[in-house]
Amino acid sequence: MQTTKKLGLAMRGYVAGVAGLLLCGMALGPTAHGDTIYDDDFSGLSSANLEGTAPDTRPGSETWIARDWKADGTHTWAAQYTYRNAFLPFIPETGKLYRLETQMSVTETYHVCFGFVGDYTNATQSATQGKSRNFEDFVEASGYWRATGPELAGAREYLYSNVGESSSYEGLNTDGPILAVELDTRASQWEFEFFLDGTSVRTYQYAVDENPTIKNIAFGSINTTTSTVEGTATMEYFTLTVIPEPGTLAIFGLGSLALLALRRRRS
Repeated sequence: MQTTKKLGLAMRGYVAGVAGLLLCGMALGPTAHGDTIYDDDFSGLSSANLEGTAPDTRPGSETWIARDWKADGTHTWAAQYTYRNAFLPFIPETGKLYRLETQMSVTETYHVCFGFVGDYTNATQSATQGKSRNFEDFVEASGYWRATGPELAGAREYLYSNVGESSSYEGLNTDGPILAVELDTRASQWEFEFFLDGTSVRTYQYAVDENPTIKNIAFGSINTTTSTVEGTATMEYFTLTVIPEPGTLAIFGLGSLALLALRRRRS
């Protein structure tokens, strides 16, 4: 009996200890189980500008830097050779796995891009000018998706990633595919992985000492043609998260089981 009692007490102590670790992890903040850095569902007014507004979730006091995009996540344009971009500041840390995701659509034969980018200014251009530069000028060896609107009747839509050899994907739904880019900084050579509607379609790893300089996350519209037909780009949402390590998930799963076992013993 004494041995059984001691084992029972030891088990309770173990369970309580694991549960305590779980509670401590929860108290340390959301990063332990997946931290949302930025999130915006663009629920603002179509008559209001996105410029200067705050995303729904942000790490500090950051606001959108944008030109001609509306607070409902839309941009309509007809002028030829025009570029309109929107930025949020972000500098990745080493040892993390980040996921940038959106659902976007575009009409006519224009383009809309999103991804991790460099600086939106340079030695010769101001921030105001930067908001009207070609989106590809900001990439600086970073990873991004580029969607091209359906041609006339909406027959086709193409998507490209700029790292490595570009690929195209046809026959996508015209409501807008769900696109994501994961940035892995856990190894010395960073890696991008591209996802289309939840499926991984490309992975690219940088060479030694060639990791990109990332300073922002962004999206933008591009009309590289002489067309003046009115086109509309729409962003349904825009979110940047830190994906937790598998080991962290296992610890929290064990902690959850420990709490459940403790509750059952008490009942």
